[in-house]
Amino acid sequence: MGEKPMNVVFYLYYQKMEMTWIYDCWLVHNGVAALLLLIAAVFLLLMYYCCCALLLCCCCCLLLSLCCCYAVRCC
Repeated sequence: MGEKPMNVVFYLYYQKMEMTWIYDCWLVHNGVAALLLLIAAVFLLLMYYCCCALLLCCCCCLLLSLCCCYAVRCC
């Protein structure tokens, strides 16, 4: 009977540690996902402004050769 409370305490501590690890892991994954989405959004915004406005296209080709040269082919 005396061992049962100790096992319960250990189990609760283990569960807390496991949940903390899962939470930390979730934060890291969400942080990486948010960063990738931000990079993708900036790239798409640059592509929109550079490739849709033909006047800026050749300027964009000098900076981001993959962005405009293949998308619009105005350079």
